[in-house]
Amino acid sequence: MKNLSRNESRVLRLLVENSRLSISEIAKKLDISRNTVSCILKRLNDDYIERYTVDLKNNGDLYYIVKTDSIDNIDPGDIVEYYELMNGKYIVVLKNLTRINYESIDMAGARHRSGAITGISVYCDYCGSVITGESHTYEHKNRIYYFCCSTCKSQFLKERI
Repeated sequence: MKNLSRNESRVLRLLVENSRLSISEIAKKLDISRNTVSCILKRLNDDYIERYTVDLKNNGDLYYIVKTDSIDNIDPGDIVEYYELMNGKYIVVLKNLTRINYESIDMAGARHRSGAITGISVYCDYCGSVITGESHTYEHKNRIYYFCCSTCKSQFLKERI
């Protein structure tokens, strides 16, 4: 970044580390007046800062649901599941919120799978029979394979993976 004064650069570095710092906290940390910090923040907001963000801690209790144009820049290990929408966008459920561009974001405190869905049959990806009861799954390259039993799953893995 060009044309930043020494103090502007110092304020910007503090904000990158913690965007929640108040003007008083910044002034105290840098040993400059609150008025000076206020003027610096006005210039930085006008010329350099696009937005303030929050990095969330994930203790395993949250899922992040984002609407995004692409899943290419998302670590596959962070994806719980995703849906490709008819308009070409994606709804993605994430375990960890990574720095991606998204159109919207929501957070969920729990993930539930309903057993009450009727009228939908799920077929084994190995033998083709209808899965009744609990299915066995295998995830590979962002695709989930479903099997009616552990035998079908192991045979599938031997032959194709």
